[in-house]
Amino acid sequence: MCPHHPDPPSPDDRLQAETLERWGVRRCDAVDRVTFNAGLSSLIETETAADDDPQLRLARLQRDEGEAIRKRLADAVTLARTGERAHRTDDLWPHGIVDELYDLLQDLEAHDAHEAFARSAGGTASPPLRAGLRDDHAALAARLEVLRRLTGDYEAPAHACAVWRLLYVLSLKVDRALAERMRLEDAGIGVGAPQSYGAVILSPDKVTADAAA
Repeated sequence: MCPHHPDPPSPDDRLQAETLERWGVRRCDAVDRVTFNAGLSSLIETETAADDDPQLRLARLQRDEGEAIRKRLADAVTLARTGERAHRTDDLWPHGIVDELYDLLQDLEAHDAHEAFARSAGGTASPPLRAGLRDDHAALAARLEVLRRLTGDYEAPAHACAVWRLLYVLSLKVDRALAERMRLEDAGIGVGAPQSYGAVILSPDKVTADAAA
């Protein structure tokens, strides 16, 4: 009889392990302080002057932070799943946050595809298409509001572990970046759009190359 060999890790298991190792939080009680602190330091953004030109600010958000938003949100989903398993009996854990973050990521990618299509139309994008983009923004804003409510505005309780605290930091960063970007887009900053950050952070399977051009 052949000896039993454990099943190889699934892609989801490998993704979780890679994400936790990259942030230095293999488990709630096993933190690599050097890696963890370096990751937090990487999240520090350059402060923008109060009188910074809004169009330049939007361009920086799209150019410099577009990919970062998707990665932070994807990492937050993984951290939430890890925390859910560890803290599912804790009344202060934000139960339901895994689904909310995952749905936000899916809605964001769908909206990105819509924006990429709108970009292909340039200044001739139809009023219904523009209205659809505004509806997307409203749906994303509602998702963010649910996250704020679940997390108490991203304030972790005193006993929260490193995974829990990091989850809230990443969620807060995503919230602020998306909220500011949508505010600028809704204000009409950036002539000739609808402005798109979708072309920066599209998943390859969400839209064709021609549509994103």
